[in-house]
Amino acid sequence: MMSRSVRELAGESSDTQAWDKLFRHLNKARGRGDVGYRKGEKIAIKVNFVGMIWRDKNVNAETYALERRRDYMNTAPQMISALLRQLVAAAGANEADISVGDTLAYFANEYYDPLHKAFPAVRYVDHGGKFGRTQCTPSPVPFHWSSRPQGKEQDFLPGFIAEADYLINLANLKAHTAAGVTLCAKNHFGSLVRWPVQAGY
Repeated sequence: MMSRSVRELAGESSDTQAWDKLFRHLNKARGRGDVGYRKGEKIAIKVNFVGMIWRDKNVNAETYALERRRDYMNTAPQMISALLRQLVAAAGANEADISVGDTLAYFANEYYDPLHKAFPAVRYVDHGGKFGRTQCTPSPVPFHWSSRPQGKEQDFLPGFIAEADYLINLANLKAHTAAGVTLCAKNHFGSLVRWPVQAGY
């Protein structure tokens, strides 16, 4: 499914050609020239782990076991695995140059264990940073809101996103009580290194 999606999106017959075309398109649009992905460039994958948000206590903070909402609407580990396989095998990325995570959530064992077994060098980023995960911390790169709020705390890009050459927004398309629907923009609620409605922001 992932392979077919990438090939149909790019209009190419092979995964490698499709990824090359996607990276070239993005680089041209960003003024970086007609170049594809180059070994050593960093890739960040923002997933949606809404059912594992640290404040909700669905994941045990001491063991990282998913204790509640086991069937909740998180980005499926199978989808993450398929994307990682594509990036490594077809796009040519080194596992160690890929980070995947959600700043507000714990990367529960039920997700981390099979992914880490298949892709041990990938960096798995989460809120707590325990048991082999990397804790998400803010970078010094400021994030500016288009509404230009006054008298509020400054936001900063998460470190794993700020250092990346490419960001893949692996949204979990679903209904949402507050926003109506979660699509790609809504997925970035979890790209802040704070609670989205935290006082002072």
